[in-house]
Amino acid sequence: ENGLNPYHLGLRIWEDIARRNGGADGSVATGSQTPARDAMFRVRESDRDSAFLRRHLTEDLMRELDLFQYQAKGDDLVISRVSDEDGWQEVKNTLIANVGMNAIPVIRVEDGDSGGKRTLYLLHVHDGRDLHPEYAEKTLAFVAQLWQREVALETTIGGKRSLLVQNDRGFTVKTLK
Repeated sequence: ENGLNPYHLGLRIWEDIARRNGGADGSVATGSQTPARDAMFRVRESDRDSAFLRRHLTEDLMRELDLFQYQAKGDDLVISRVSDEDGWQEVKNTLIANVGMNAIPVIRVEDGDSGGKRTLYLLHVHDGRDLHPEYAEKTLAFVAQLWQREVALETTIGGKRSLLVQNDRGFTVKTLK
């Protein structure tokens, strides 16, 4: 879980939109039509989640908010990118890739009768982010309960093609060749 407060980030972006459109301090008087207020209403009508960040989270605002990216190294979290001249776009892209519908793994049904045994065969469209094993196991258990038969999910774990299987014998993970 990251420490980014999405409400604070959103508020700061809205204030920046207002400021860039004539709202001197980033605020907009209520009840009055101003260029800043009009701009904010246009953005509200057209942008959601990732589009909002892509269009309105600026390099300057990212630096002001000290946004950075980290990764796990053993038991520690280590800063891997900062919002400097070289890294801000990558930090922004990572943020965009993890909001709204982008945060939900894409899983397709490949076959409802795999192996002629009515096994439900699912495929995780891997985008560089591995599934969380504990969530995958719980989710497959629920799907198997609904399907009333074996469920298999092909994915990539640690760079290796893997098959997660849930059946009446439990949950297993196999490495595929």
